[in-house]
Amino acid sequence: MKTFIAIVLALVLICLILILIIKSQRAEKKKLKDQIEDYKAEYFELTNRFEKLLEENEIEKKHNKELAKKLADISCMSIDDVLQQLQND
Repeated sequence: MKTFIAIVLALVLICLILILIIKSQRAEKKKLKDQIEDYKAEYFELTNRFEKLLEENEIEKKHNKELAKKLADISCMSIDDVLQQLQND
């Protein structure tokens, strides 16, 4: 009878330990999922910022080309023509 009680107590103790291990594993898994979600959100935010920077860079390149063209046009003009253009613009 004592052997049977010892076996039952050992099985209960093993079950309790397994339950604690499973709970801790689930908590760790949930923590990792939350961390992954945070990384995903940060990735999408950085991607959006990068795309905006690329768009701004393209706009700046366009304006630089326009400015270079205007400067090239001005360099070919006489001083009177430049002053007249400045007054008109």
